[in-house]
Amino acid sequence: MRVRITTSTGAKTTTIRIEGWLGALETAELLGECRSADQPLRLNLKGLISMDDTGIRALRGLQEEGAELIGASPYIQQLLNTSAGAPESAGSE
Repeated sequence: MRVRITTSTGAKTTTIRIEGWLGALETAELLGECRSADQPLRLNLKGLISMDDTGIRALRGLQEEGAELIGASPYIQQLLNTSAGAPESAGSE
């Protein structure tokens, strides 16, 4: 198992915890969980070790749709803040 995705529903939010490595296959599972979850949505990234470009784009998209991202390590935050996944950034500098 490369990733563990667990969902807990509270009185005001649904929290989805992501632990492990988020790749393309795991991203499909995550997006399915998010679509079936009650809103507002909070994604707990405390246990997220790393992710590929598909995972980065998915988390950015979920954030743009209103999901709150919490608990990200500095490394994960750096991945989310870079232009990874954007073809035009490949090989720059």
